[in-house]
Amino acid sequence: HYQRSTNEEKAQLYGDLQQAHNDKIFDVEEAAHYTGEKLSGDGKGGGPEDSISQLRIVDSLDWDTLANLPEIIGALLTAVEESKRSSPGSQAMIDAMGHLGTSIDQVLRKNIRLHITYLADSVLVNGERVDMTQHESTVTAFLQLMRRLQLRSITFSPGLTEQELSLMMETFGRISDEKIGTGFWQHVSAEQDLPHVELKQQRGTGGPRVSSTTEYISTAPEKLQTEVGPSPELETATKTFAHRDLEEPAGRIASEDDRELNTTRQASDTILKVAAEGVELTHEFFESVADRLTDPMADEEQARQIIGQCFHDFEHQTPPIRTEVIHTCDGLLDEGFITSRPQWIGLITDPLLSVLAKEEDSRILAETASLLSRTVTSLIQFGDYGQAVRILVPLRKRQQQLRKERDQPVQLEEGIFFHGLEPKAQQLLLEDLSSQDTSRMQEAVQLLDGLGSLALPMLIEIVKREDGPRIRQIASQLLGKLGREASVLLRRELVLESSPEQRVRILEIIDGVTQDLKKELAYTVEDKHFSVRQATFQLIERLKDENLTSLLVDCAHHKEVTIAVAAIASLGKIKPTTAVEVLISLLDSCKESERLIACCQALGRIGDPTSIEPLAQIMIPRRFFSLRKKRDPRVRASAAFALTQIAHPRVVEILTTYLEDSDSRIRQIAHDAVSSENSSSHI
Repeated sequence: HYQRSTNEEKAQLYGDLQQAHNDKIFDVEEAAHYTGEKLSGDGKGGGPEDSISQLRIVDSLDWDTLANLPEIIGALLTAVEESKRSSPGSQAMIDAMGHLGTSIDQVLRKNIRLHITYLADSVLVNGERVDMTQHESTVTAFLQLMRRLQLRSITFSPGLTEQELSLMMETFGRISDEKIGTGFWQHVSAEQDLPHVELKQQRGTGGPRVSSTTEYISTAPEKLQTEVGPSPELETATKTFAHRDLEEPAGRIASEDDRELNTTRQASDTILKVAAEGVELTHEFFESVADRLTDPMADEEQARQIIGQCFHDFEHQTPPIRTEVIHTCDGLLDEGFITSRPQWIGLITDPLLSVLAKEEDSRILAETASLLSRTVTSLIQFGDYGQAVRILVPLRKRQQQLRKERDQPVQLEEGIFFHGLEPKAQQLLLEDLSSQDTSRMQEAVQLLDGLGSLALPMLIEIVKREDGPRIRQIASQLLGKLGREASVLLRRELVLESSPEQRVRILEIIDGVTQDLKKELAYTVEDKHFSVRQATFQLIERLKDENLTSLLVDCAHHKEVTIAVAAIASLGKIKPTTAVEVLISLLDSCKESERLIACCQALGRIGDPTSIEPLAQIMIPRRFFSLRKKRDPRVRASAAFALTQIAHPRVVEILTTYLEDSDSRIRQIAHDAVSSENSSSHI
């Protein structure tokens, strides 16, 4: 939607988030050849070798490329066979490598990756099952090669060099399966520096444990062929094993024969029984939990039962077991799980929140709080504000409780709790706050409310930087709910902020947070920027606080006339009890026309009869022989108009004497006043 609009910044932001989402979860094609292989590294990202790169969405291939795939696979097999027979520099090896390199380059030069994998008895290239019925011998040879090398897939990326290809083929040709242990191909890629070749090893190599259907099938064909004969019997038997394996719980242990398979199946059943009865849980059980909950075939009821087993009688389990439960949940609550199974998040976080409320072991409590905090961050980034609030509220309460408990033997680090929003999440939240969609806006408000004092920095930035009055008013209301902490911080920003625009924005909403502002307003009322002074007096007028009268009186006598005029105008609007006395005093003492005009206007707005005679004195024209300076005509006109705002018979009596005044404005005011009085009398 945003890519079709003129909002390029938002389009880029949402595009980045979508790409990050795509990089971290499977799509349909990737799921088709999912191996269950554990990710390398710490899973936190940071480099091209990072595990996240293993989950990138594969590139689609055009028809020409698909048609040439048998040739590419055939060239790869030829190069491997030639590497067994020939030395690296032989002509035969050079020719074989040249043919393979040319074939692969036809794909890579289109700036797409070539991802070759196998699933049971089929070859998949970039996620698509390739029809190679006319090349059965090639397929069979390729599958045998992959099984011998214990590889699940091979990926070539643009930038592939001849040296990388030669090193890989030499390794393929000379390595024996006895040397292949867990993590072998990962070490080969690192040691031989193959940045454009990605080799994924079958999970379970180097040990008997196999956790996915396809891995079990991949280890069985040679044995099955011995037992039931060649294809098509092999194909039938393989499908039978696949069907039977799908019926087994995820996480079962496969081995070389059915007798051992049955033994491990019984062991798995025992583990589950132990968990259900609340007996001590085992490491194997927790490994099976992760496998079962990430199984695409698992449903919500199964997930509920599995998680219930994990947390059964939790508070009476040993610390190592409780820690294992938290670590298992930590492995599940990643961004991929959150986006693919959002309806299951509560199944995991609800018991974690119970642990948060009751756990007494400081280390386990810290890990639980940290996990929940990271989950909140992910939920916010993906816009699931409802789930985030459900976690945030009890998380804040627990944090506040711990702060009050001074006798804690181990003081928890503040960092384990949620401590703020990332910049991108803040920007998305701002968009939702500004949205015309009421539900989106309400969810964003609830989230900020749930953050409590953690939202303070963001809310103040909203007040200072956002132009929209609605979003700043929302921020003001939320700040008002945060009490003294928000008040102190916002008042400090009002004084210290260097930008006049931002000070104005604060002045426009700060009365929704606090009204104890006399000290700060005494500072801003003399600001060198007119806009800030204007916003200050407008705020004073909204507050209508008698305690601010003295500030206005002081400003009314200010040497800077513009400040004095604004203060006098505010006195006229607020109408404090002492205003008339102050304004009459100014009429008698001040000389500047602008200040006198402001006093007349303020007295007219107040409309107190005690100001009639002082205003009448202002209207008296100076005679030629008078020692006093002639009165500014604008001041006399202002006094005349002010008189008309006071409902008293004496006003018409005074104005009647000015029906023939030399000033046309005063004559008109007098005529209007007399005519109005006559009309009223006639009626």
